[in-house]
This record gives sequence, C-alpha cells and structure tokens, in this order.
Amino acid sequence: MKRVRNRLRKLNSTHGLGGKGKLTNKFIDKLQNYYGIAKRRNVGELKTMKQAISGALFHWSSNPDPPMHNECLPE
Repeated sequence: MKRVRNRLRKLNSTHGLGGKGKLTNKFIDKLQNYYGIAKRRNVGELKTMKQAISGALFHWSSNPDPPMHNECLPE
C-alpha cells in the first residue's frame, strides 16, 4: 500500500494537479486507507475487490454535479 501512496505523491509533484480539488497529501492518505480496506475485506474475491477499489475512487472524486456514487458498494 506504500506503493500507491508514493506513486500518487510522485504523480502529484510531476503533473501539477493543483487548483480546486487538488491532489493533497491528506487526500492521498485517505485514498490509500480505503484502498487497503477494500483489499482486506475482499481477499480471494478479485472482482469484488476491483469494484470496491473503483467505488472508493469514484466516491471520493465525485462532486454534487454530477455525483458518481453508482460504483459504491452497499454496506
């Protein structure tokens, strides 16, 4: 999971993802946390794991117009 964090931080420093809704260290840590949760909850279920990871990404990158919660898994 360290790789996810490091690659996102490297991407952030090289591609200038700034401005409103920018890729901050706090946001990177939050994404990494949800990525880890999705992996641990779905060991042995690759399809569900992929859906949980993409659901977390879409959930945290959505805004009110248009909301992107269609990938979120029901709890």
